[in-house]
Amino acid sequence: MNVVISNLLITRVCPLKCENCRVSKDYEGSPYPSIDSYKLLTPVEWLENIKILESLGCVFQTIYGGEPVVYPWLEKLVKLLNDNDVYYTFITSGLNSKRWFEIQKEIGIKGISASVDIIPNGGDRGRKSSIGEVFLYEMKKLRVPDVVAVTVLDESNIQIDNVLGLIKRFSDNGIYVEITLMDEPKSEWYDFAEETGLSIKSKERFNELMGSIKKMKELGYLIHNNTEFFDVAKDVIVNGYYCKRPYTSLTVEPDGVIRTCYRLGGREVRKYKVQDLVHKEEEILEAFEKDRKELCGGCVWNCVIQSEFMMDKQDKFKSFRHNQ
Repeated sequence: MNVVISNLLITRVCPLKCENCRVSKDYEGSPYPSIDSYKLLTPVEWLENIKILESLGCVFQTIYGGEPVVYPWLEKLVKLLNDNDVYYTFITSGLNSKRWFEIQKEIGIKGISASVDIIPNGGDRGRKSSIGEVFLYEMKKLRVPDVVAVTVLDESNIQIDNVLGLIKRFSDNGIYVEITLMDEPKSEWYDFAEETGLSIKSKERFNELMGSIKKMKELGYLIHNNTEFFDVAKDVIVNGYYCKRPYTSLTVEPDGVIRTCYRLGGREVRKYKVQDLVHKEEEILEAFEKDRKELCGGCVWNCVIQSEFMMDKQDKFKSFRHNQ
């Protein structure tokens, strides 16, 4: 198994209830355990899992939720990661920013990412975006080395001037932007995104936007996506991604259970935990393959947050491609 990056879902709890998110919801028809039933791993247990993943080739940890700031042992987790030379980013809304600021001042954070979408309407998603932008500027001032704005594009916010303006604004402040696309569930097995009706339909406008962002990337603006993403994305919104090797970006539940991928909880692969990778790798690979064939309906999500570290490891990163 060649794991390149891992996604660690350290908690499913989140104070926000964004309309496009299922992670912190017990939605109708869900085949998964209830949100409050997960027994959270301790920081020491997470580190043990990370060491196993690193032994399989993993070079970067994306730590997300729910909302990571509600994880009860966050300070201890950050210190353990730093002390063991782990490369990571936390994906947060920026809620309880005071706690994040204190951790940065007292311990130091290597990477922080926050969702900053261009929302024409309010709701918790709009609130999260407003908080996130201010939060990222502050974290940059506090000298966090790797600061990233994650921007989800959908049918309502692909106005070219607005998106390009957001990229320029962040780039001028030394903050990278990661472009992702609004996805919607294909079945009850998809437990990341919620049905919103906002998947991208205006293909001509979207294609023009992708071309403009690609030019900005070539001009040196701080955009994490590989240049080829903006060419591939034009086809993706029509046909979707179908990963042939989902395990190269391995995702883990709050209790250490392995998921099929970032978007899809899975069925067969959930019988295993990270520790099982040591002695049951072939079984787990078979479970991945079965879930991929029976449950996956594709997606349009760009599920790799490319930190500066990953950008520096292009040879390693090239082994992960959705359509390979």
